[in-house]
Amino acid sequence: MRWALVVLASACAGVPLRVVSTPAALPAEALEGTWQVRATNFPMWLDGTRTAPSFTYSHLRRDGEEVRFDDTVGYLERGVPGTIEGVDTQHPSVATHFTWRGRGLLALVSSEWDVVALDPAGQWAVIAFTPTLFTPAGVDVVARGALDDDTLARVRALLDADPVLGPMARGLTRLP
Repeated sequence: MRWALVVLASACAGVPLRVVSTPAALPAEALEGTWQVRATNFPMWLDGTRTAPSFTYSHLRRDGEEVRFDDTVGYLERGVPGTIEGVDTQHPSVATHFTWRGRGLLALVSSEWDVVALDPAGQWAVIAFTPTLFTPAGVDVVARGALDDDTLARVRALLDADPVLGPMARGLTRLP
């Protein structure tokens, strides 16, 4: 059975979330590329206004202990492409913890997220963000391609079995 890459919001901003399934190490390179949102409980993806959401992590750079990469959220809004752009910074001593900061007008907005389990094949992940001034916290199941029902069922079981992760993933809904 593959393990999921689960990225989850910290209970307190800036404090890494650690659960039983949190990997001991995580190279930021494991996140690079584009991920499509396949299931979510995040209202922004469920209200029908924005469809086909995706996350692209690119331009990994290292400056001493600091690891950062560009984060582009893509979607269609009434058929017109839209993006939300930011930068993710990996925590210097807890590789599974990241801080997102928006670009442009969103530079004042930040969110925390944590990788708590990793699919060795790197084909799917579960990502959750802390709330921002404009959005609530949310959990997204993302994949590099299609996500079959059996895999999603394993992800749900992993989340439901954890006393911290289960409540965070309530209302998870498969996207078309």
